[in-house]
Amino acid sequence: MSRSHRRNRVITIVCSFLGAVGNGLVAGNIISLCRSLRWEVVESEWEESYASWNFGIDTIKIVWALLSIYFTVSAVACLVGFVGALKVSGTLPCVLFQPSNDSRI
Repeated sequence: MSRSHRRNRVITIVCSFLGAVGNGLVAGNIISLCRSLRWEVVESEWEESYASWNFGIDTIKIVWALLSIYFTVSAVACLVGFVGALKVSGTLPCVLFQPSNDSRI
């Protein structure tokens, strides 16, 4: 394996790992912030004024859900890429990916 090929694999492994960690952290923060944004509807005589801004709250919740799904899927995709890059590069122990010949399991 040439030096530039090895360097490219190391860059791929590092970038996919950083992407998985970064996207996972962003997804976790978005999910935790979404849970802290609890808007309770207060029953009052002002329900007519509530109807005008209720659409905005629902839209914000939809955007939060889409962002959390996006970053979660991105973290999973980067994690799969990281494991695949390790598997191809041969730096990951083959025990994790090859079936065991041990019949005791």
